[in-house]
Amino acid sequence: MNSVQNILESDRDTVAPYHISEEENRRINAILDRLMEREIDPESTSFLIRAPYYAHQLPKALIDELYAFKYRDNSSGIIVFSGFRFVDTQGNLRPVEDLIGRTPTNHLQVDKNEYLIKTHLLFVLLSSILGDVFGWNSQHNGKLINNILPVPGNEKEQLSTASETTLEWHTEEAFHEFRADNLGLFCLRNRDQVATTVCAIDELELPDDIVRELFRKKYIFFSDNNFNNEASEPSLQSVLFGSVASPYLRIDPAFMAPIKGDAKAEEALAYITDHINGNLKRVVLQTGEFCFIDNHRAVHGREKFRPRYDGTDRWLKRVNITRDLIKSRSLRDNETARVLH
Repeated sequence: MNSVQNILESDRDTVAPYHISEEENRRINAILDRLMEREIDPESTSFLIRAPYYAHQLPKALIDELYAFKYRDNSSGIIVFSGFRFVDTQGNLRPVEDLIGRTPTNHLQVDKNEYLIKTHLLFVLLSSILGDVFGWNSQHNGKLINNILPVPGNEKEQLSTASETTLEWHTEEAFHEFRADNLGLFCLRNRDQVATTVCAIDELELPDDIVRELFRKKYIFFSDNNFNNEASEPSLQSVLFGSVASPYLRIDPAFMAPIKGDAKAEEALAYITDHINGNLKRVVLQTGEFCFIDNHRAVHGREKFRPRYDGTDRWLKRVNITRDLIKSRSLRDNETARVLH
């Protein structure tokens, strides 16, 4: 039996973090150093196309974990990797936070620090095992790798750059038919131990009548503040889809509504919303940790926190990943473009 068959037929679940060893760290850093020598732009078309090739030079055990997450419906909806560190110029392993500089207060800053560029390269490599990185022209100026950090003036908004209000849990871009299959988060700094909140559909015990109702196309989804609050899909959609025995999920209570006057649809939405609220798990990412969330099987959000704007605030990187670029071709400039309009 080959390694892929072992992965697919195993009954393990990737809830506990995969810890990157010292040997694996040195191997990963060697790959990043070689890429840096070539002055590769992490968001360039040429690198994005070749990223899967470079990614398969990463430690095999790490690749196997990603393949397992990709091809099996992970019941927790999330996979976490811990322990990544940089190798500095003296050959010492150093925490990511030590070498990236201060947390900016502008999420559109251009990262010129060599270690930040390395985080981008590594993030794309890891993501390429799952699919293709893509972005939206209405978010972060169309950048594929986004800064997730508190921005002055956004404290109370339902945005990734907010802080003093809870980012309500949701499916990423639930309103859009070309939404991500996976969402990636790479933690650079999190001194305040701010939690990402996660809940997977498998963790809910839903009665059959609620499931049947949520499978019916009785809900309309509205775009969030990044998309001018316009309905991208005026047609009615379901909350659950796929297999009734093991359904997929799209939900964003802050930006959706059932058919007006449909008591059963309203009751079903309230039921699943209450149960997700009661089953949220806290995932506190540390510096050098990254995770991937299954956007069809889990919702995610973020706890509120008080920003300091002193260079030490929480700082994550984020990517959207699709398994099928073809489906969004009508919104991209050409066949290799990764930004959706």
